[in-house]
Amino acid sequence: MEIYNCRCGSPPSFESEPSGFNRWDVFCFECRLQTTGHLTRLNAIRAWNHLVEPDERSKGPALQEAKPRRAQANEKPIPVRNPLSKLFHSECWLDHERKAV
Repeated sequence: MEIYNCRCGSPPSFESEPSGFNRWDVFCFECRLQTTGHLTRLNAIRAWNHLVEPDERSKGPALQEAKPRRAQANEKPIPVRNPLSKLFHSECWLDHERKAV
C-alpha cells in the first residue's frame, strides 16, 4: 500500500516499538504530525493516509452536484429499529431464544 507524504510535503517515518509489542507509529519530523499505537504496519499506513488525505467535503462544487435519490412511488420506506423501544427489546429476546434452541 502506498503511503502519502505529509501535509507539509515531507515523507513520513515509520517506527516500531523495540520491546516486541509490535506497535507501529508513523510521524513527520518537520511538522510533528503523528499517528501511534497501530497493531500492524498496514493499519498504520491506512491511518496515516486517512489523516493526511484532503477533505472531500471542502471541495464545495462536487458536493453541490450530488443530489439525494428520491424514493419510487411503489417503494416502501426502510424501517428503522429504535433500540429504546420495547418492541426492539422483545425482538432481540426472541432472536436470542431462537438461537439458543
